[in-house]
Amino acid sequence: TVAMLLLERGAAMDAPGEAGHTPLHFAAYQGHREVAALLVARGAAVGATEQDGATPLHIVAKKGHIAVATVLAPHGAAVGATMQGGSTPLHIAAMAGHDAVAAVLVARGAAVDVAAQDGRTPL
Repeated sequence: TVAMLLLERGAAMDAPGEAGHTPLHFAAYQGHREVAALLVARGAAVGATEQDGATPLHIVAKKGHIAVATVLAPHGAAVGATMQGGSTPLHIAAMAGHDAVAAVLVARGAAVDVAAQDGRTPL
């Protein structure tokens, strides 16, 4: 793959771009499971945050990319990570109606009753 070629040629796998997006954030946005798995296997920072505090797991929760969620969750992605406003990935998945992603997060221990700064809980 192109990602493999770039990594083999020394591309910085955690280099942040505009707004703090890392290659893993981009893989999460696009739902590229294979690229996400490659990056995670090579040691990419699964907890890297964008300027608003969003991790790749927040992104897959918003986009509903269940295949990428199943790559990130067991490899150290913090299901309780909060972004600006205090939203966790479970808040985001619930608001977006992505039940399958929410189920993965709950199975990995996401708190179902934690409130964001505005008082909203995932439920």
